[in-house]
Parts: sequence; C-alpha cells; structure tokens
Amino acid sequence: MTFRAIHWGKNNLRPAPVLPGRLVLITLGLAMFFQAGCTQPQRQAESKPVRVHSDMVTLWPLCQEAIKERGFQIYYRNFNQGILETYPLISKQWFEPWHSDVVDGRSLLESSMHTLQRQVTLEIIRVDDQQHELKCRVDVERISLTEDFTSNLVRARDMLSNSNMQLIKDPDDLSDIKQWVPLGNDAALEEAILRSISSKL
Repeated sequence: MTFRAIHWGKNNLRPAPVLPGRLVLITLGLAMFFQAGCTQPQRQAESKPVRVHSDMVTLWPLCQEAIKERGFQIYYRNFNQGILETYPLISKQWFEPWHSDVVDGRSLLESSMHTLQRQVTLEIIRVDDQQHELKCRVDVERISLTEDFTSNLVRARDMLSNSNMQLIKDPDDLSDIKQWVPLGNDAALEEAILRSISSKL
C-alpha cells in the first residue's frame, strides 16, 4: 500500500479548523433550537421574610439602594405601605459579567438561552417602631412569539415600511408580535437582595 502526499497549492481550499469558541456557539445554538419554547415555570419556593431591627426612616433608603445595586430601576414607591416595585429588566447573559441581576448558574444558563426579564417587588411590614419584616418577590418572564405568527409577520412587514420605504426605528412598534410568558419566581435573587439589605444594617 502506498501513500501519496497531498500538496496544497494556491487553488486548493484548506478546510477551516473548528475552533473551541465555534463549538460553544454551535452547541448553544442547538440547545436553543431544541429547548426554545419548552422552558417550564420555575415554581421555586418563595424566599422567607427576613426580620430586621431598624426604624423605617433608616430602612427605606437602604432597601432602595440594595435594589438599584442589582441594576433595577424603581418606578413605584409607597412609603406608608412600605412597597417598592421596579421596572422589568432584561436578565444577564453569560457574556455580561458586569450585571448582577442573576445570581446562580441555572438562572444564568436559562437567561443565556432565552430572552428573560426580571421584576422586583419588595414589601416592608411593620412589626413595631424598631422591627420590620422584609418580603421580596422576583418575577421572571420569558419572551415568546404570539400564536398567530404568520399573520403577525405580515403585519410586521407592513409596519417596517411606509410610503417612503423608511424603516421604523422604534422596536416598541413591533410589540404586538411578542408577549412575555410568566415562569415563576427567582428565589436565589430574592434571598440575595434580602441578605444585602440585612448586611447594610
């Protein structure tokens, strides 16, 4: 048996090597293909309320600070009822280490495979003048296309161009072709926020 050496000339095409980074992207893409739309509600047990020894005047700004440190923006404040609510925030993905709204590996994997958003609701319950209970709820939602996908695509095509054939620049104009599906709560982030508040005291 004889072996013939293969010489690569100028006109030969050398196959491109498969880099580790490319393998990661291919694997992630396949995982997203097979699992898209199949994420089940997390149904995690809600975090237990935490009792802190502090007056409301001291506690109120610390709670807001702990929420903002996670990247959330507060849109509703009610001092008398002790309620803070945030805007929904698109969740951190694996290539965004500077964000801190995802605190465990499983949640990071899910938010890297799907477009998720989180919203925080914090409730401060008065026990007495120097004691309060903190309850935190983090709701998680996943973006999903509506059922009538084909007709929505037609409407989207019509929306993307007017008589002057100019693209619409505001992505919110396409909000009718997507919806947010509730997935449950993020108990890990709830506990992390409560621990952060307690540590500030």
